[in-house]
Amino acid sequence: MCRIKVAAVFENGVISPVKFRHAGRDYKVDKITYRWTTRNGASKIYHFAVYDGANTFEISFDDKNTLWELKTE
Repeated sequence: MCRIKVAAVFENGVISPVKFRHAGRDYKVDKITYRWTTRNGASKIYHFAVYDGANTFEISFDDKNTLWELKTE
């Protein structure tokens, strides 16, 4: 996992990432294909499978530490 910067909309209790930056490149989220939550101690982790028109990525948001991460192989 690596930390990333994400632009997201928080509306009516729902988080929706709209773009993120990884390795100096910006990726626009065209579609959220799946979302789920897990727990890590006191943190609730919001996971998203996102599609940018060519690739699918898994990103997550840790609500306690307010951190976004990208799952890497």
